[in-house]
Amino acid sequence: MLPAPRWGAAWLRTLKATGEWVFSGAYSARRLPGADRSSVHVTFPLESGNVQVFLRPRVLPGGALELASPSGRFGSDGAYVTVSENGQAHAARVPLHETFRVFVDDEGTLRTDHHLKLWSASVLRLHYKLVRAA
Repeated sequence: MLPAPRWGAAWLRTLKATGEWVFSGAYSARRLPGADRSSVHVTFPLESGNVQVFLRPRVLPGGALELASPSGRFGSDGAYVTVSENGQAHAARVPLHETFRVFVDDEGTLRTDHHLKLWSASVLRLHYKLVRAA
């Protein structure tokens, strides 16, 4: 069992056109058992469980922040699905791998490049512009 996080944040994603809620995530810092440093822990709810992603943080040359969910053994940084059924909890590591690069562009705007892979196949590439909400 992981210790309770000392801080947390939530992200509620909505459609710009309608304001309709699409999905949410809870973010915290967690140290996996046996790890030498904390990871960024993201949880997304599912009907009978959740998706847990442990992202390995790294500062890149030039000051950008990289967050990565690499492939690896069960219990290390990466993506997991947990399901509760009949009072039993089940967890499995899934071959979903993400990389986020958070940086400030030449105009001083905070941006993020997000790359999602399933096994080694590229599934999605996104580029975010992050602005403070009013």
